[in-house]
Amino acid sequence: MGSRRACWMVLGVLALFAAGRSPRAIGQVQPGSPSKVFQEAGGVVSMEAEHATAKGKWKEEGPDSGSSGRYMTATSRRVKSDALRFDIVFAGAGTYWVWLRGLCTSTEDNDCFVSLDGAPAVVKDDGGSWKEVLGEKTDIKRVFGWSNEPKVEKDFPGRKQKRVAVRVGAPGWHTLEIGSRSVGFKIDKVVLLEEGNTSMPAGTGPEETVSAGRR
Repeated sequence: MGSRRACWMVLGVLALFAAGRSPRAIGQVQPGSPSKVFQEAGGVVSMEAEHATAKGKWKEEGPDSGSSGRYMTATSRRVKSDALRFDIVFAGAGTYWVWLRGLCTSTEDNDCFVSLDGAPAVVKDDGGSWKEVLGEKTDIKRVFGWSNEPKVEKDFPGRKQKRVAVRVGAPGWHTLEIGSRSVGFKIDKVVLLEEGNTSMPAGTGPEETVSAGRR
């Protein structure tokens, strides 16, 4: 009986491959909040962290006081590939400020890697040129709040006056990655604002901009 059951399971997996489906779909219920695909709408992309298209080893927690719902907590240290991934459909090319609604408890858990399609985030230096940065950080402790500050202070005098951005080279599908750099760093929401919009998101940020499409 056992060998017959195993045989049917193997045949089922082969059938799924033949149909173009992943065997991960067999009997697996993924825990936590559902993943979503997002879109840029009027120069804004708004995404709840727990709705990331892929979540790596980040842990879903909450809700907590001050969060807009549930949130994600980094569990790996300096593992860029362990990332929250957000699939986003952009209507056009452009530069977008990356605002994170995050929380830390100390300087040991206050930052993350940021990239778009594998290209590191950037800041504009004093000469007006874009320069790559390691990632993004927050000094906000014990309560969720908005930050757009680059990680590497020594490379950027006047760091607090500079903003982290990503550059979208063409319209269509792109993937924003928030890589795990500090264990315990928490992200509630991610908002991208077109370069001309220099305002910090208010409150818990705009409503999610969800796309009806899939890859």
